[in-house]
Amino acid sequence: MFRRFPQLFNYSVKDNYEPKLNYFVVEMGRDLKELKEFPQYFSFSLENRIKPRHQACVGKGVCFPLNVLLKTSEAQFHRRLDVCCNSSMPLTKSPLSPIKCRIDSM
Repeated sequence: MFRRFPQLFNYSVKDNYEPKLNYFVVEMGRDLKELKEFPQYFSFSLENRIKPRHQACVGKGVCFPLNVLLKTSEAQFHRRLDVCCNSSMPLTKSPLSPIKCRIDSM
C-alpha cells in the first residue's frame, strides 16, 4: 500500500487510519483487499466525502468500487448514482458494475 501511495506515511494512526479503517470494515463491510488496490481511500475526508457518499449508495442499494465512490466530482458521482439506479445493470467490465459489499450497513 505504501509503495502505491507514499503519502500514507504522513497520516496519523489515531486521527486518520483508525476511524477510517473502522468505518471501512464495520460500517461499509468492505474487503481489505480494496484498500490495497486503492490506498488513496485514506486521503479522503471521512465526514465530508466517505460517509455521505457511502450512505447515498446504501440508500439506493448500490455499491461502487472505492475509486468510483471517492475520486469522482460531486456532480459526476450523483450522475453515476442516478444512471445506475435508473437503468439496466451495467456490463461487468463497466466501472459502474456492482462489486461485493454489504448494502444494508447503516
